[in-house]
Amino acid sequence: MSGWIAPPPVTARTEPHLVARADLGALRAYLAEHGAGVDDLDVSDVISAREIIDRLTDVLPFPGWTGANWDAVFDVTEELRAALTFPHALVIRGYDRLLSAHPHVALEFAIRMSDFSRELAFAKAQLVVYYEGEAWT
Repeated sequence: MSGWIAPPPVTARTEPHLVARADLGALRAYLAEHGAGVDDLDVSDVISAREIIDRLTDVLPFPGWTGANWDAVFDVTEELRAALTFPHALVIRGYDRLLSAHPHVALEFAIRMSDFSRELAFAKAQLVVYYEGEAWT
């Protein structure tokens, strides 16, 4: 296990970690300084949980046999722990648009990712999810 990092100064100290679009550069610099792996996931035009999971499995190194539901995502914790560099950050691009257009999908996504991050933490791996928006306050 590599070291754990504290939330950067451009986000709240608690979940959900919201980051303003203008602060993404500072976030990336902070993560690089602390040796965190980073992946981006664009959800600005999705309309369902299945679409989010499909994109998530395209961005992160999920095994090819992973199903398209949240239970399947949780079933691959060990495989992801072995494949990713930790600490790891997932930057969710366009979350403000998803939240505005499909609030139920956006809120379920944030809850599931919080649970997934916690599941990885139990396996001694830190995944922090940052939700990018135009101007979070």
